[in-house]
Amino acid sequence: MEEILRFENVTIGYNEKDIIKDFSCTVNRGEFVSLIGPNGSGKSTLIHAITGIVGIRKGKIYINGKDNEKLSAKERAQITAVVPQTFQASFAFKAKEIVAMGRHPFLKRMQSETEEDYKLIDQALEQTGNPSSERAKNHSALRRRTAANYYFSRFSTAAAAFNRG
Repeated sequence: MEEILRFENVTIGYNEKDIIKDFSCTVNRGEFVSLIGPNGSGKSTLIHAITGIVGIRKGKIYINGKDNEKLSAKERAQITAVVPQTFQASFAFKAKEIVAMGRHPFLKRMQSETEEDYKLIDQALEQTGNPSSERAKNHSALRRRTAANYYFSRFSTAAAAFNRG
């Protein structure tokens, strides 16, 4: 199995309090992993450490064999995704425009999407269903993640409610 994510004795916390202590785990390509625990147990904190929102106090996180702390924000954005429990666009974006945002980490500054990007965007819309109703916008965060071809994603508990048909 190909390892895509590894935690080695990771400790993460806020202020003076450790939320996660000496956590170790390996995730291989193709595996589905769930983090289950009560509120405040560190599930989101662990994901925030992967995405670089929160630093770790001790230990190492490796993504595809690379030290997560040495990855640039752009490199990290190309391989991770967070699909929030609720998603609401602040502006009147169309579903396809929101999905296209998932390709942003792969573009150079001021570069527009390429034909290949649009193929991936259309593929994501097709794979997740492309209803013309308001439901399309509710699925846009999932589609944005799909268009980016991320190695792994964080879905909140509400993700189980997505109807892919």
